[in-house]
Amino acid sequence: QDPTKTNKIFTDIWDLAVKQKISDDPRIFLDPAHEAGMMLASLKIPLEEAFAFCGTTFKQGCMHGYIMDYIDDKYPNEIDPKSLKTICENLKDPLSKINCIHGLGHELTAKIKKDLPEVLSTCKDIAENASELSACQSGIFMEYTKGKPGTGSHSHNAVGLVRLPCTTLPDEYKKTCIASEGAYRQYNPSHEEFKTTYEYCLSNDAEYIPSCMLAVSEREVI
Repeated sequence: QDPTKTNKIFTDIWDLAVKQKISDDPRIFLDPAHEAGMMLASLKIPLEEAFAFCGTTFKQGCMHGYIMDYIDDKYPNEIDPKSLKTICENLKDPLSKINCIHGLGHELTAKIKKDLPEVLSTCKDIAENASELSACQSGIFMEYTKGKPGTGSHSHNAVGLVRLPCTTLPDEYKKTCIASEGAYRQYNPSHEEFKTTYEYCLSNDAEYIPSCMLAVSEREVI
């Protein structure tokens, strides 16, 4: 009813969660945050204005939801990654740009009907630095875990349904893949115990363990 209050709603919930005044696991608000962004996109609110309405709580999920629905509406068919880059490149706020690029990653998985390494390689046409590359790749991995890559539009399935094939990927993608696998196993409450996910991190080569452990630990304080 009032898109301008989107940020306030999620900020108020976030503050309650931080103060431990919500008995439920706060991760239950990650999907509603994405859905709020999708609603903003359906209202045809311009990107920068929508991102301002979204705010940054709950892992900037509102921004991701906006970008995914925006692209599905504007680019209903298979897309050229280089054309997607223009959507995010004028964003002046670094956090907004990173999250915009993460959303692009979701759509690359949804719209490009190729093997995962080939989809991941398209991030090089979008990212201008290591942080943007990681954001794009993590978006690709996140959408992949929903189990419906290449169907033409982003999936509404739960994150973490499908395991990522990290060990079979080229080395250049393994660090982000393993960290993403750790994070997305803990995206939803009760998916598996944190102990089990930490054990997954420890099962990998030593060079990948720190980033995986950090990604999992961030889910404990969301």
